[in-house]
Amino acid sequence: MAIHMAASDIVVSRAGAITVAEILKLGKPSILIPSPNVTGNHQFHNASALKKSGCALMMEEKELTGQNLAYALLKLYENKDRIELMEKCAYPYKKSDATKSIVDRMMNL
Repeated sequence: MAIHMAASDIVVSRAGAITVAEILKLGKPSILIPSPNVTGNHQFHNASALKKSGCALMMEEKELTGQNLAYALLKLYENKDRIELMEKCAYPYKKSDATKSIVDRMMNL
């Protein structure tokens, strides 16, 4: 998936924590569709946080149709300013030394 995600202009995906982290790391504009069938509705909360910060669009599964998704994709694709904003929004989340930081903290424990 990493190769496909890196090659894409816009990512359409669920909103699990790892997937959201990958999208942010790549700085990709995205439309997130949180699964309603997960513990604590955590994907909804992940997607909502990114939507609120302007990093992603969110569509709930109950409103998802092929037509709605196609419309959202086209509208986003044509809005270069919004795409640029989404790409820049992810910048603070890009930590190239994240693994080192985690290991260092673990070693200090």
